[in-house]
Amino acid sequence: MLINNTKYLFESERLGFRYWEDEDSDFYTSLCQDKKVMEFFPHIPSVSEAKGEMFYIDDKLRTAGFGFWAVELKETQELVGDIGMQKVPFESFFTPAFEIGWRVAHKYWRQGFAKEGASRILEYALEKNITNKIISYTAKQNIPSQILMQKLEMIYLGEFNHPHLDEDHPLAKHLLYEKTIQNHNKN
Repeated sequence: MLINNTKYLFESERLGFRYWEDEDSDFYTSLCQDKKVMEFFPHIPSVSEAKGEMFYIDDKLRTAGFGFWAVELKETQELVGDIGMQKVPFESFFTPAFEIGWRVAHKYWRQGFAKEGASRILEYALEKNITNKIISYTAKQNIPSQILMQKLEMIYLGEFNHPHLDEDHPLAKHLLYEKTIQNHNKN
């Protein structure tokens, strides 16, 4: 599906957001199996699990109109990672809610891509009337994601135990952030 004769559904300054393609499966698999990228995930998927996940994510994107897009550098068309939003897939004191998330290939860390992409997702959520409030959460040990949430001007709400992890799991304690998204355009 092409919009405005481009493969991107929407863009930021340096990034293009698009659906996942069959030929992206090697990139997605390597992203999901990179121990640095997956440090704060409880499970590193197998090759077949990662490929299945990519196709599942793409299907959700195409049916819901939001999810975790394939994100690439417009200049080189190299994939950077996946950035997007979804309905929180479990019940908790803060659900129902939409969450924003990002997973960027290690070679693209510390270049501002996660912040740029996440900022664009916040704009997209407003543009498409999906939500005006979004949350994000991460393992307590994940300082880089916490810093990004703060840079996105998200407000810290507290801690919770992730319901998909045993209480004694090292990643069980999560920190919760929230942001009310406002339209800054004055038309």
